[in-house]
Amino acid sequence: MGIRGLTTYIANRSDYFFEPYELQNTYLVIDGWSLSSQIYIRVARCNCTFGGDYDQFAHSVTQFFSDLLRCNITPIVLLDGGWENKKKATVYTRAREKLSTASTFNPGVQNRLKFFPLLLTDVFKDVLVKLEINFAMCPFEADDCIATIAKILKAPVLSYDSDFYIYGVEYIPFNTLDPYITKNKLGYAKRCKIYRVEKLLDKFKGLDVSLLPLAAILLGNDYINRSTFKHFFSKMKLRKCQNQNEQQRRIKTILNWLTNYSLTTAVAAVLKKLPRDQRPKVLQSIEIIVNGYSLLTTYMLQPLGLTESHTAALNELQKKAFKFHGDLNRLEEAGIEEIEDGRTNLSSDAVEKDDEDDEDEVEEEEEEEGNTDEDFDLLAAEKFAASVPEWFIKSHLAGDFPAYFINMMTHNIYILPSQIEDFSQPTTHEISLPIIHKIFSILSSSKGEENVLQLVIREKKQFVRQFITVPSCSTSLEELRELDLNEKKKIIDDVLGISEEDRFDEIPENWRLYVATIIFWMKREVLPERTNIHLCCVLVSMLFYFIDDKIGFVRSRKTFERKFASEIDKLEKKSREAINQSKSENPGLSLQESIDSVSNEDCIAAGHFLISHFEMDERLRTLPRRFSVEIVHAFAQLQSCFRHIMHLNALLGYPYHHPRTADVYNGTLLYNLYTNFVKRVDVHSYIKIKLEKASSLFKVYQSLQNFVERILVNVPVEKSNPKRKRNRKKKDKMQDDEEFFSAESDSEVPEKNAQFYDPRNPFTLLTDS
Repeated sequence: MGIRGLTTYIANRSDYFFEPYELQNTYLVIDGWSLSSQIYIRVARCNCTFGGDYDQFAHSVTQFFSDLLRCNITPIVLLDGGWENKKKATVYTRAREKLSTASTFNPGVQNRLKFFPLLLTDVFKDVLVKLEINFAMCPFEADDCIATIAKILKAPVLSYDSDFYIYGVEYIPFNTLDPYITKNKLGYAKRCKIYRVEKLLDKFKGLDVSLLPLAAILLGNDYINRSTFKHFFSKMKLRKCQNQNEQQRRIKTILNWLTNYSLTTAVAAVLKKLPRDQRPKVLQSIEIIVNGYSLLTTYMLQPLGLTESHTAALNELQKKAFKFHGDLNRLEEAGIEEIEDGRTNLSSDAVEKDDEDDEDEVEEEEEEEGNTDEDFDLLAAEKFAASVPEWFIKSHLAGDFPAYFINMMTHNIYILPSQIEDFSQPTTHEISLPIIHKIFSILSSSKGEENVLQLVIREKKQFVRQFITVPSCSTSLEELRELDLNEKKKIIDDVLGISEEDRFDEIPENWRLYVATIIFWMKREVLPERTNIHLCCVLVSMLFYFIDDKIGFVRSRKTFERKFASEIDKLEKKSREAINQSKSENPGLSLQESIDSVSNEDCIAAGHFLISHFEMDERLRTLPRRFSVEIVHAFAQLQSCFRHIMHLNALLGYPYHHPRTADVYNGTLLYNLYTNFVKRVDVHSYIKIKLEKASSLFKVYQSLQNFVERILVNVPVEKSNPKRKRNRKKKDKMQDDEEFFSAESDSEVPEKNAQFYDPRNPFTLLTDS
């Protein structure tokens, strides 16, 4: 949510409000969405343009939590769930803004703009599961839950959201964390700066911490329209100040005014300025906001690994809930203190113009549509939990489901998230509609024989609404988990078009769902057409799963060559006879046997060829017209398929092994492989040559390709697109020689050499480099 202008107000006085702090030997309550986005923006160094470098992001998240664990910090992560009615206008506005950004995004702008890829949250959760970090997904917004857990544990909060300045908890803004850990007499620690609410209370003498939620309501809150308090604000005055804008003066004025009141008398003073018929509704909202911790129920403690003693602490907090006992029709006079002369009226609709450095994304002015007090449901979480099967709410809290499941169930709506894609083509999510229909048919199965899903979907450069009637699933949501394993698998198989004849048992269990998704993606008759080049890129990229597992995570060419210099030197000297012998060994291996035979040496050899494909061609930054969004579009379609089939699999209780996105998908790698492979006369032979010193990995690739192409039968073949080389100076030629293993240098087949291509001699495919 965020309080407009509060971050700037505190940042301008940071020496007063923040204290140096060494974070160690404690619980740490983490705002999960805030952390994942900040790691992506500030740490991971991902290329946004190509749709998601998920391996790089997962590596950065892993390093972050590993550092916390070394400091004996116990992380507790909470994630936002669905959105409530009060957020509707804001959600739509942000979706339109993201769509607008995606429509013009290119390599030239990614240094100053960031674009969150489609599967960011899924990858973040995968890392938490892998590291066994306790986390939970809240039914709706997580802020109240985060603050309550922090109070129960007496632990600081890590976020980048100005809400936590007024929650009465210790708060560590993400941007104050040192990137490295240090050692002190108590062990390892992460240095940072911490905010304690006592500093704010000391600055405004007489201000009680219980009044801060009311201050947040008056300064700007999603639950109650600002116009509700227009009569209240009309009686309050601002002092003019050249160094502060109106919102900064508003903050100071409200906090000063509250120093004269208790919570009860302040609420009375505010309510008195409202028409009598509005008072009960506004009071109800105020009470629930002030008692935010009362919205946290004990069932949320279990997935976080918290015990009965913490339940008792929660119950103790709830006993302190605020309740206004005054007569709303006979409120006593509650005078509003006015500030000295030289003042201007404090209008209720003042808008902060220059607080763009706020930690949280600034809330847009609420649209009138769907943003009246009547639309607000402050007990939405409790009502939702009571309306779904127990297994569903437990799985949701455990983070198994995406947030949009809640929106489908409570609003019958799904806003399809924007991707970097070709806006002249249909939306990349069109390819996934059969999977989306199946998900909604299951989620809405208790509402009748058929239900209408509102899809907010891209058409050209704007969103349109599509209303789709979806028949309910024959198995109700309540009975879904009673299905046996084969029945659950059949639901997925039917959507993807998998049959027993496809023999998917030949594929390793952890790859089956991803390979099935690749086949679905290739089969779907939506534009643009996917070809053999797209398929080769995806299958080759899967090899890095083994390379990372065997030799560790490396994505820099320089680091790779420095780390494996001696091994690379040996590979360069490897004789042709030894290569041929290695290639001829065990020719009839199954896919699993090929996987089991993968060696460290082969991983280094393959990594040496592939490593430069993880780096963006720097020429794309200065010449963005060289960037091809058409290439990105096809792989964005694969992401959409993968997203939705993973979520259907989760809804069914994981009948198929859950594949981790970061193990198989890197957008930059796919883009560079495509620009390389598309210039080859025979891409399969080219890959064979490049992996000749990594024969076991080539056998894995070949087995995958044979399996997929057997099912697809006819894979569209993309014609090679060789480019004529210009005459170059000797120094350019020398540079090419030095870049033998780069994506650019071995990517061209000169037209003048095409006449010498011999299909019986695949070595003619290689360039001079």
